[in-house]
Amino acid sequence: MLNRYNLGEDVCSEDFLHLNELLLRHPEFTTKIRHGVSSIRVQSDGYGHRCFWIIGEREGQEVDFSIKTCIDAAHRPLAQQISAACRTAVRPHLRQLREDWFDARGGVSVCSESGVEINMQNSVVDHMPPRPFSTIVAGFMATIPERDLNESLLESGETSGTVTRFADENMSQRFLEFHNRMTDGRIGGSTLRVIHSRANNESSAVGRVRRDSNII
Repeated sequence: MLNRYNLGEDVCSEDFLHLNELLLRHPEFTTKIRHGVSSIRVQSDGYGHRCFWIIGEREGQEVDFSIKTCIDAAHRPLAQQISAACRTAVRPHLRQLREDWFDARGGVSVCSESGVEINMQNSVVDHMPPRPFSTIVAGFMATIPERDLNESLLESGETSGTVTRFADENMSQRFLEFHNRMTDGRIGGSTLRVIHSRANNESSAVGRVRRDSNII
């Protein structure tokens, strides 16, 4: 992917999704995305090597990041755990949106990605650029004071089982409200769509180092 682009070129929407997922594994994730993520660009590191750069929301806000650092992370980073808890928090809401969406269409529709027939059993809600789910999570994390960004936000392993949850239900509600502001809380706008689960896996699993048990 790094060699697919010219220097100074932004990556395409599909690669942007993959890299956003990978960024969650970076040990300095919150620092890297402190200016937001409007795009990811291939540029030089100043020593003749290509690398990816996060382009912030305002001109001049650029931060490089190492893919190797993301892949080599020795443990599941906090940002990735919080992302999983956010998926858990929003999952019931998105399921209801999907049910209503199919009810309005007689229970079936056509996947815009694959062209195959979809229904409640074989579909998922997909977050599209420029606001993939990882970018929404990053924006939400930016609203939490840095001193509070620690694993106390999450349920302990003994109580959460295989699904990662926030320890405080108020935090789950806060994320749901934030998520709905970012997506207009509806399917069919500029962010949320319903596609075949296989199409979703093919577009996201390539860039995801570890798949989470929280499936939207």
